[in-house]
Amino acid sequence: MSFDKTPQAPIRFGSGLKPVLSPYVAGLLTLSLHMKRRRRDIYVTNINSNESTVRLEGTKKLARLLEADPRIGDLRPEDIRVLIGFLQHRDNPELQFYALYALTNVDANGGELIKTEALPFLMQLMKSTHRHTKMQVLITLGRIANDFPELTKYLCENGLTALQNIVMEYKYNDVMLLNCSNFLAIVCRGICSHYQPQPSEMAKVYHIVNFLLKRGSWYEILLSDVLVAVSHLSPSGFGRKTCTVCLGLISDADPFIVVSVLQAIANIITTRKRIQWMMEGGLLQRLYSLSYYKYKIGRFQVCWILGQIVRLFGKWQAQIWTDNGALEIVENANLPMVFSGIKNLVTGQQIDFAEPKDNFIGNFDGKCSVIIGHFSSEISDGISSFSKLRWVAEAHTVKDFY
Repeated sequence: MSFDKTPQAPIRFGSGLKPVLSPYVAGLLTLSLHMKRRRRDIYVTNINSNESTVRLEGTKKLARLLEADPRIGDLRPEDIRVLIGFLQHRDNPELQFYALYALTNVDANGGELIKTEALPFLMQLMKSTHRHTKMQVLITLGRIANDFPELTKYLCENGLTALQNIVMEYKYNDVMLLNCSNFLAIVCRGICSHYQPQPSEMAKVYHIVNFLLKRGSWYEILLSDVLVAVSHLSPSGFGRKTCTVCLGLISDADPFIVVSVLQAIANIITTRKRIQWMMEGGLLQRLYSLSYYKYKIGRFQVCWILGQIVRLFGKWQAQIWTDNGALEIVENANLPMVFSGIKNLVTGQQIDFAEPKDNFIGNFDGKCSVIIGHFSSEISDGISSFSKLRWVAEAHTVKDFY
């Protein structure tokens, strides 16, 4: 996937691609879809059989067919209830697994039914002794949490302890941890927007996130989801170790990870103490290395972090901007976020950049710079005239950021 495009949202119940095709190809696909529906109906008949072998085989084939083509996930409510009933068959873990597999790929109407009738059984399956069942239930719960963020409270109250146990039990299993981190990232988004957990619940969330972040420094496949979780949680639960790990990831080659860690850092640095930790770890030098970053969203995050630093440290700490490094970051980023979004964040005031203003220009001890004119009041020696920043007055919109 090219990172120049907007990242795709998590897959929802019943989602599928609809490419533009020629009439001939479209006709073939329509015929293929019709045949798949016929096969699906046969498998649905099998899952209602009284013979256990036929039920299991029908559930297997139905699950694989639904995964191959989500367009045929419009099962009848009674058939979905049959699959939900299979989740209670503790004596047949294979049937439980394939029933989960099938339920993960039903359409939106089926998702509503799962939300109302299957959640208690899914919570029980998080404690299953079978590894593949645990993996699949995490995937299913992730789909539910993504489609119904209002369920975040229920998932936190009933699933965090089981999730913590899974993470600790399978701490060397990358595939299991990947499923855990994906589910956790979705839950953390829900926490940010829909639910304020109890302190005991938040302690579990922070424990899981910090553990996965530490493991992710060795297994990069975990990092993207874990960093999403970090960027949606209150920074009060993250200490110096978290700051150190995040700093080390700025230089990662994967653009998804770079942007994710910048978002996480922007969320973490809400106090001077945390910024000082970041500074000691070389935050400015690492940000400077991204000043020519080819992805706009990365440069956007760099500017946001710089704005946070200016807001918290202020002019009295301007010596942190040695030489003209910080200024070059802003110049190379060349985004309206520098002077529009950040100035509103820091001052809450509107600034007219159409004409130069003398009080925006000056020196600080002949060598230092503070980057944003109004709330810093200083421009570096490298800028001899405010006219060099005249690009700010050009017509930029939010869409330019992405």
